[in-house]
Amino acid sequence: MASIGAMGNLLKQAQDMQARMAKIQEELANKTVEGSAGGGMVQVTVNGQFNVTAVKIEASVINAAERTCWKISFSRRSTTACAKRVTWCRRK
Repeated sequence: MASIGAMGNLLKQAQDMQARMAKIQEELANKTVEGSAGGGMVQVTVNGQFNVTAVKIEASVINAAERTCWKISFSRRSTTACAKRVTWCRRK
């Protein structure tokens, strides 16, 4: 009977750990980090799910007509690269 109690305790611990992991993942998904280059001329914000949420490019770097195109292109490529990295890490 002791082994049944131990199994139940082990199952309870696994369920508690799973609940804690879900909470941590949710908290991380709501966090953002920002990186910049060129003395702040280009800034990128990424959330905890590795999705690019914002791209800011100073007007002096490129002309206004190209800026929107570059922001969209950079955002999509960065998100794709982050997704590939996450997939690679999960395989390892």
